[in-house]
Amino acid sequence: MVPADGQRYFIVGQDKASIEGYMAESDLPRPAGFTMYTTLSRGEPSYDGSYCFKGLDGLKSVGNYNSNSADGCFDNGYRQNRWGSGEMNIEWLINTYNPQVVSIGLWCPSNDRMPSLYNSGAYDDLLGELADFFQANGDTRFFLRTCYEFNGDAGGWSDVNFRETFKYVRTFMDGRGVDNVAHVWQSDSYHGTGRTTATLGNTEQGYWPGKQYVDWVGSSQFDSDAGEEAAIAEAEGLPHFIAEATPHGALFHQYDFKLPFNSTGSSPDGSVTLHNDLQWFNNKQGEIQRTSTKAWHYINADWSSQPQWANAQDQAGQNYFKYSDTRVQLDSTVKEHFKSLVTEENGFILSE
Repeated sequence: MVPADGQRYFIVGQDKASIEGYMAESDLPRPAGFTMYTTLSRGEPSYDGSYCFKGLDGLKSVGNYNSNSADGCFDNGYRQNRWGSGEMNIEWLINTYNPQVVSIGLWCPSNDRMPSLYNSGAYDDLLGELADFFQANGDTRFFLRTCYEFNGDAGGWSDVNFRETFKYVRTFMDGRGVDNVAHVWQSDSYHGTGRTTATLGNTEQGYWPGKQYVDWVGSSQFDSDAGEEAAIAEAEGLPHFIAEATPHGALFHQYDFKLPFNSTGSSPDGSVTLHNDLQWFNNKQGEIQRTSTKAWHYINADWSSQPQWANAQDQAGQNYFKYSDTRVQLDSTVKEHFKSLVTEENGFILSE
Protein backbone atom coordinates (compact mmCIF):
# COMPACT_ATOMS: atom_id res chain seq x y z
CA MET A 1 0.00 0.00 0.00
CA VAL A 2 3.01 2.31 0.40
CA PRO A 3 4.07 3.95 -2.88
CA ALA A 4 7.67 4.03 -3.98
CA ASP A 5 9.81 7.06 -3.15
CA GLY A 6 8.79 10.01 -5.28
CA GLN A 7 5.23 8.76 -5.68
CA ARG A 8 2.07 9.60 -3.77
CA TYR A 9 -1.64 8.83 -3.95
CA PHE A 10 -3.82 11.71 -5.11
CA ILE A 11 -7.03 11.81 -3.05
CA VAL A 12 -10.05 14.14 -3.29
CA GLY A 13 -12.75 14.92 -0.73
CA GLN A 14 -14.44 15.30 1.44
CA ASP A 15 -18.22 15.05 1.04
CA LYS A 16 -20.64 13.73 -1.59
CA ALA A 17 -21.42 17.02 -3.34
CA SER A 18 -17.78 18.13 -3.39
CA ILE A 19 -16.63 14.82 -4.84
CA GLU A 20 -19.41 14.77 -7.45
CA GLY A 21 -18.57 18.33 -8.44
CA TYR A 22 -14.90 17.51 -8.88
CA MET A 23 -15.55 14.32 -10.82
CA ALA A 24 -17.93 16.15 -13.17
CA GLU A 25 -14.91 18.10 -14.44
CA SER A 26 -13.56 15.47 -16.82
CA ASP A 27 -10.31 17.32 -17.52
CA LEU A 28 -9.25 17.44 -13.87
CA PRO A 29 -6.78 14.77 -12.65
CA ARG A 30 -8.56 11.51 -11.79
CA PRO A 31 -7.93 10.67 -8.14
CA ALA A 32 -6.71 7.30 -6.93
CA GLY A 33 -9.07 7.65 -3.99
CA PHE A 34 -11.41 9.75 -1.91
CA THR A 35 -11.96 10.93 1.66
CA MET A 36 -15.11 10.81 3.77
CA TYR A 37 -15.93 10.67 7.47
CA THR A 38 -17.69 8.51 10.03
CA THR A 39 -17.84 8.45 13.81
CA LEU A 40 -17.62 6.22 16.85
CA SER A 41 -19.53 8.87 18.80
CA ARG A 42 -22.87 7.53 19.96
CA GLY A 43 -25.54 9.28 21.99
CA GLU A 44 -23.74 12.59 21.44
CA PRO A 45 -25.18 15.61 19.59
CA SER A 46 -24.10 17.11 16.27
CA TYR A 47 -22.48 20.55 16.32
CA ASP A 48 -25.86 22.36 16.54
CA GLY A 49 -27.77 19.75 18.54
CA SER A 50 -30.19 19.00 15.71
CA TYR A 51 -29.13 15.36 15.35
CA CYS A 52 -27.93 12.68 17.76
CA PHE A 53 -25.19 10.36 16.49
CA LYS A 54 -26.05 6.65 16.48
CA GLY A 55 -22.50 5.52 15.70
CA LEU A 56 -20.81 4.97 12.32
CA ASP A 57 -22.98 7.71 10.81
CA GLY A 58 -21.82 8.31 7.24
CA LEU A 59 -20.39 4.82 6.74
CA LYS A 60 -23.34 3.28 4.88
CA SER A 61 -26.51 4.14 3.05
CA VAL A 62 -29.34 4.92 5.46
CA GLY A 63 -31.18 1.67 6.15
CA ASN A 64 -28.09 -0.55 6.05
CA TYR A 65 -26.89 -0.07 9.63
CA ASN A 66 -27.07 -2.69 12.35
CA SER A 67 -28.92 -0.22 14.60
CA ASN A 68 -30.62 3.14 14.25
CA SER A 69 -30.80 3.93 17.96
CA ALA A 70 -28.45 4.84 20.80
CA ASP A 71 -28.85 5.43 24.52
CA GLY A 72 -29.44 9.10 25.23
CA CYS A 73 -30.68 10.03 21.75
CA PHE A 74 -33.87 12.06 21.37
CA ASP A 75 -34.38 10.91 17.77
CA ASN A 76 -34.02 7.13 18.04
CA GLY A 77 -35.11 5.20 14.99
CA TYR A 78 -33.88 7.98 12.71
CA ARG A 79 -30.61 8.03 10.75
CA GLN A 80 -29.04 10.66 8.55
CA ASN A 81 -25.67 10.98 6.85
CA ARG A 82 -25.27 14.74 7.08
CA TRP A 83 -24.57 16.89 10.11
CA GLY A 84 -23.40 20.20 8.71
CA SER A 85 -20.35 19.49 6.54
CA GLY A 86 -21.98 17.81 3.57
CA GLU A 87 -23.40 14.34 3.04
CA MET A 88 -21.24 11.34 3.91
CA ASN A 89 -21.75 7.83 2.54
CA ILE A 90 -18.64 5.69 2.20
CA GLU A 91 -20.66 2.73 0.92
CA TRP A 92 -22.01 4.91 -1.92
CA LEU A 93 -18.51 6.21 -2.61
CA ILE A 94 -17.09 2.72 -3.15
CA ASN A 95 -20.05 1.52 -5.20
CA THR A 96 -19.99 4.61 -7.41
CA TYR A 97 -16.28 5.09 -8.12
CA ASN A 98 -14.54 1.83 -7.17
CA PRO A 99 -11.49 3.72 -5.90
CA GLN A 100 -8.08 2.20 -5.20
CA VAL A 101 -8.02 3.80 -1.74
CA VAL A 102 -10.49 5.40 0.65
CA SER A 103 -9.38 7.61 3.52
CA ILE A 104 -11.77 7.51 6.48
CA GLY A 105 -11.71 10.13 9.19
CA LEU A 106 -13.00 8.28 12.27
CA TRP A 107 -14.27 10.74 14.87
CA CYS A 108 -14.06 9.49 18.45
CA PRO A 109 -16.25 9.72 21.54
CA SER A 110 -15.84 12.68 23.87
CA ASN A 111 -12.97 12.67 26.33
CA ASP A 112 -15.14 11.58 29.27
CA ARG A 113 -16.53 8.60 27.32
CA MET A 114 -13.25 7.38 25.88
CA PRO A 115 -12.20 5.21 28.85
CA SER A 116 -15.31 3.07 28.43
CA LEU A 117 -14.15 2.30 24.88
CA TYR A 118 -10.73 0.95 25.78
CA ASN A 119 -11.41 -0.30 29.32
CA SER A 120 -14.77 -2.06 28.95
CA GLY A 121 -15.38 -2.48 25.22
CA ALA A 122 -18.43 -0.20 25.23
CA TYR A 123 -18.05 0.44 21.49
CA ASP A 124 -17.07 -3.06 20.39
CA ASP A 125 -20.34 -3.51 18.51
CA LEU A 126 -19.55 -0.48 16.35
CA LEU A 127 -15.96 -1.58 15.84
CA GLY A 128 -17.25 -5.00 14.81
CA GLU A 129 -19.64 -3.46 12.29
CA LEU A 130 -16.77 -1.35 10.94
CA ALA A 131 -14.50 -4.41 10.67
CA ASP A 132 -17.25 -6.25 8.78
CA PHE A 133 -17.49 -3.30 6.38
CA PHE A 134 -13.76 -3.39 5.69
CA GLN A 135 -13.83 -7.12 5.04
CA ALA A 136 -16.92 -6.86 2.82
CA ASN A 137 -14.96 -4.36 0.70
CA GLY A 138 -11.78 -6.38 0.53
CA ASP A 139 -10.73 -5.03 -2.87
CA THR A 140 -10.53 -1.49 -1.46
CA ARG A 141 -7.58 -0.30 0.61
CA PHE A 142 -8.45 2.01 3.48
CA PHE A 143 -6.66 4.64 5.49
CA LEU A 144 -8.23 4.73 8.96
CA ARG A 145 -7.52 8.04 10.69
CA THR A 146 -8.72 7.18 14.20
CA CYS A 147 -9.44 10.31 16.27
CA TYR A 148 -8.01 12.41 13.44
CA GLU A 149 -6.38 15.71 14.40
CA PHE A 150 -5.89 14.19 17.84
CA ASN A 151 -4.33 17.39 19.20
CA GLY A 152 -6.88 19.80 17.71
CA ASP A 153 -9.37 22.07 19.43
CA ALA A 154 -12.44 20.21 18.21
CA GLY A 155 -11.68 16.85 19.83
CA GLY A 156 -10.26 17.95 23.15
CA TRP A 157 -8.86 14.48 23.83
CA SER A 158 -6.15 13.95 26.42
CA ASP A 159 -2.96 12.32 25.24
CA VAL A 160 -3.59 9.27 27.43
CA ASN A 161 -7.16 8.78 26.21
CA PHE A 162 -6.09 9.19 22.60
CA ARG A 163 -3.19 6.74 22.90
CA GLU A 164 -5.31 4.08 24.56
CA THR A 165 -8.15 4.51 22.07
CA PHE A 166 -5.84 4.38 19.06
CA LYS A 167 -4.14 1.24 20.38
CA TYR A 168 -7.48 -0.40 21.15
CA VAL A 169 -8.91 0.25 17.69
CA ARG A 170 -5.75 -1.05 16.01
CA THR A 171 -5.65 -4.17 18.17
CA PHE A 172 -9.37 -4.81 17.60
CA MET A 173 -9.05 -4.63 13.82
CA ASP A 174 -5.99 -6.87 13.83
CA GLY A 175 -7.82 -9.34 16.03
CA ARG A 176 -10.67 -9.49 13.55
CA GLY A 177 -8.26 -10.28 10.73
CA VAL A 178 -8.74 -6.96 8.89
CA ASP A 179 -5.84 -6.74 6.44
CA ASN A 180 -6.82 -3.94 4.04
CA VAL A 181 -6.53 -1.03 6.47
CA ALA A 182 -3.57 1.26 7.17
CA HIS A 183 -3.79 2.98 10.56
CA VAL A 184 -2.96 6.70 10.35
CA TRP A 185 -1.78 8.77 13.32
CA GLN A 186 -2.95 12.25 12.24
CA SER A 187 -1.90 15.49 13.90
CA ASP A 188 -3.51 18.86 13.17
CA SER A 189 -0.01 20.26 12.41
CA TYR A 190 -0.65 23.25 14.66
CA HIS A 191 -0.68 22.29 18.34
CA GLY A 192 2.30 19.95 18.42
CA THR A 193 2.36 16.20 18.89
CA GLY A 194 3.95 16.08 22.34
CA ARG A 195 6.78 13.87 21.10
CA THR A 196 10.29 14.35 19.83
CA THR A 197 11.08 14.32 16.13
CA ALA A 198 13.90 11.90 16.89
CA THR A 199 13.25 8.17 16.64
CA LEU A 200 11.04 6.77 19.43
CA GLY A 201 10.00 3.43 17.97
CA ASN A 202 7.65 1.61 20.33
CA THR A 203 8.16 4.07 23.20
CA GLU A 204 5.07 6.13 24.05
CA GLN A 205 5.44 9.89 24.34
CA GLY A 206 2.82 12.64 24.21
CA TYR A 207 0.20 11.53 21.70
CA TRP A 208 2.51 8.91 20.21
CA PRO A 209 1.13 5.40 20.94
CA GLY A 210 4.22 3.53 19.77
CA LYS A 211 5.32 2.61 16.28
CA GLN A 212 3.89 -0.89 16.54
CA TYR A 213 0.39 0.65 16.28
CA VAL A 214 1.09 3.16 13.48
CA ASP A 215 1.32 2.49 9.73
CA TRP A 216 1.33 6.09 8.45
CA VAL A 217 2.00 9.49 10.02
CA GLY A 218 -0.71 12.00 9.06
CA SER A 219 -0.91 15.78 9.00
CA SER A 220 -3.27 18.61 8.08
CA GLN A 221 -2.05 21.21 5.59
CA PHE A 222 -3.86 24.52 5.84
CA ASP A 223 -1.76 27.51 6.93
CA SER A 224 0.50 25.50 9.23
CA ASP A 225 3.43 23.59 7.82
CA ALA A 226 3.64 19.81 8.17
CA GLY A 227 7.36 19.77 8.92
CA GLU A 228 7.08 18.19 12.38
CA GLU A 229 4.91 15.36 11.13
CA ALA A 230 7.08 14.73 8.06
CA ALA A 231 10.18 14.67 10.26
CA ILE A 232 8.54 12.14 12.60
CA ALA A 233 7.59 9.96 9.65
CA GLU A 234 11.15 10.05 8.37
CA ALA A 235 12.64 9.34 11.80
CA GLU A 236 10.36 6.34 12.25
CA GLY A 237 10.75 5.05 8.69
CA LEU A 238 7.02 5.51 8.01
CA PRO A 239 5.17 7.14 5.09
CA HIS A 240 3.68 10.60 5.53
CA PHE A 241 0.06 11.31 4.55
CA ILE A 242 -1.11 14.90 4.14
CA ALA A 243 -4.59 13.79 5.10
CA GLU A 244 -6.38 17.15 4.91
CA ALA A 245 -5.27 20.00 2.67
CA THR A 246 -7.01 23.13 1.44
CA PRO A 247 -5.74 26.64 0.69
CA HIS A 248 -5.67 28.94 3.70
CA GLY A 249 -3.53 31.76 5.01
CA ALA A 250 -3.34 33.11 8.53
CA LEU A 251 -6.51 33.32 10.61
CA PHE A 252 -8.12 36.19 8.69
CA HIS A 253 -6.76 35.16 5.27
CA GLN A 254 -9.06 32.75 3.43
CA TYR A 255 -9.34 31.68 -0.21
CA ASP A 256 -12.34 32.12 -2.49
CA PHE A 257 -11.71 30.96 -6.04
CA LYS A 258 -14.93 32.65 -7.22
CA LEU A 259 -13.09 35.98 -7.08
CA PRO A 260 -11.28 37.27 -10.16
CA PHE A 261 -7.80 35.80 -10.27
CA ASN A 262 -5.09 37.73 -8.41
CA SER A 263 -7.65 39.83 -6.56
CA THR A 264 -8.86 40.14 -2.99
CA GLY A 265 -12.24 40.67 -1.42
CA SER A 266 -13.80 40.94 2.00
CA SER A 267 -16.21 38.76 3.92
CA PRO A 268 -19.67 40.28 4.49
CA ASP A 269 -18.80 41.16 8.09
CA GLY A 270 -15.43 42.61 7.11
CA SER A 271 -13.50 40.25 9.38
CA VAL A 272 -11.73 38.19 6.70
CA THR A 273 -9.77 39.11 3.59
CA LEU A 274 -10.52 36.72 0.74
CA HIS A 275 -7.89 35.85 -1.85
CA ASN A 276 -7.68 34.17 -5.24
CA ASP A 277 -4.07 33.49 -6.16
CA LEU A 278 -1.50 30.68 -6.27
CA GLN A 279 0.41 31.66 -3.13
CA TRP A 280 -0.74 28.69 -1.06
CA PHE A 281 0.07 26.16 -3.79
CA ASN A 282 3.51 27.69 -4.29
CA ASN A 283 4.20 27.71 -0.54
CA LYS A 284 3.11 24.10 -0.04
CA GLN A 285 4.54 22.43 -3.13
CA GLY A 286 7.73 21.42 -1.32
CA GLU A 287 5.76 19.65 1.41
CA ILE A 288 3.49 17.98 -1.10
CA GLN A 289 6.41 16.63 -3.13
CA ARG A 290 8.65 15.76 -0.18
CA THR A 291 10.00 12.24 -0.62
CA SER A 292 8.32 10.94 2.54
CA THR A 293 4.89 12.28 1.48
CA LYS A 294 3.19 9.23 -0.03
CA ALA A 295 -0.42 10.49 -0.13
CA TRP A 296 -2.08 13.90 -0.50
CA HIS A 297 -5.76 14.66 0.04
CA TYR A 298 -7.06 17.90 -1.45
CA ILE A 299 -10.38 19.19 -0.09
CA ASN A 300 -12.13 20.63 -3.14
CA ALA A 301 -15.10 22.18 -1.36
CA ASP A 302 -17.29 25.21 -0.98
CA TRP A 303 -16.79 25.48 2.76
CA SER A 304 -18.94 28.61 2.87
CA SER A 305 -22.04 26.59 1.92
CA GLN A 306 -21.63 24.11 4.80
CA PRO A 307 -23.20 25.33 8.05
CA GLN A 308 -20.83 23.46 10.37
CA TRP A 309 -18.05 25.91 9.50
CA ALA A 310 -20.11 29.03 10.19
CA ASN A 311 -19.10 29.00 13.86
CA ALA A 312 -16.60 26.15 14.13
CA GLN A 313 -13.33 26.69 15.96
CA ASP A 314 -10.37 25.17 14.17
CA GLN A 315 -6.66 25.67 14.72
CA ALA A 316 -6.09 29.31 15.68
CA GLY A 317 -9.62 30.60 16.13
CA GLN A 318 -13.27 30.88 15.18
CA ASN A 319 -14.75 30.74 11.67
CA TYR A 320 -11.56 29.36 10.18
CA PHE A 321 -13.26 28.11 7.00
CA LYS A 322 -16.48 30.14 7.13
CA TYR A 323 -15.87 32.10 3.91
CA SER A 324 -13.64 29.65 2.01
CA ASP A 325 -14.37 28.19 -1.42
CA THR A 326 -11.44 26.10 -2.61
CA ARG A 327 -12.96 24.39 -5.65
CA VAL A 328 -10.20 24.55 -8.25
CA GLN A 329 -12.65 24.34 -11.17
CA LEU A 330 -14.01 27.82 -10.40
CA ASP A 331 -11.03 29.71 -11.83
CA SER A 332 -9.29 28.82 -15.08
CA THR A 333 -5.82 29.88 -13.89
CA VAL A 334 -6.11 27.94 -10.64
CA LYS A 335 -7.48 24.95 -12.52
CA GLU A 336 -4.63 24.90 -15.03
CA HIS A 337 -2.07 25.24 -12.25
CA PHE A 338 -3.68 22.36 -10.37
CA LYS A 339 -3.64 20.22 -13.50
CA SER A 340 0.05 20.96 -14.02
CA LEU A 341 0.85 20.07 -10.40
CA VAL A 342 -1.14 16.84 -10.05
CA THR A 343 0.44 14.72 -12.78
CA GLU A 344 2.04 11.32 -13.01
CA GLU A 345 5.24 13.10 -14.07
CA ASN A 346 5.22 14.80 -10.66
CA GLY A 347 4.79 11.46 -8.93
CA PHE A 348 1.05 11.43 -8.32
CA ILE A 349 -0.73 8.08 -8.50
CA LEU A 350 -3.94 8.64 -10.43
CA SER A 351 -6.78 6.46 -11.64
CA GLU A 352 -7.67 5.90 -15.28
